[in-house]
Amino acid sequence: MGGVLPFSKFKRKRKRKLSKSSSVAAITLSCSAQQTATSFDTSGKNVQHLRAPLLGHRLGSSLNQMGILSPIILGALDGTLTSEEYYKRLRTRKTSPRYQRELFKKAISKGHTDLAKSLGEHILKQNPNRAVRLGMRAL
Repeated sequence: MGGVLPFSKFKRKRKRKLSKSSSVAAITLSCSAQQTATSFDTSGKNVQHLRAPLLGHRLGSSLNQMGILSPIILGALDGTLTSEEYYKRLRTRKTSPRYQRELFKKAISKGHTDLAKSLGEHILKQNPNRAVRLGMRAL
């Protein structure tokens, strides 16, 4: 049987819990190599390190809104979740208004205004994302 732990508990309970589980899926928000290295100071054949960049600290609710939280959790619990399956399911985030808004804001914050404009136009063709529409007016 696999295990699912929120990341805050993952670090505290890793020695006791990880050795008893046949597999553990650890999902982090981090894109930063330094944060990821710090986060994953554990090693083990039974630990899967999965990233969920730009989904924010409301990761659970974001995955639930996309309809992929249950399959991911159930796959992790029964030990059948592969990284390929996880990332394939995570591709649905591209149509998520929350993800689109975060991607748009990141392009602006990095100074990529041309990219932000073309991304904003593409997003607004797909759905009426209020945050992106207001951001486009400001550009």
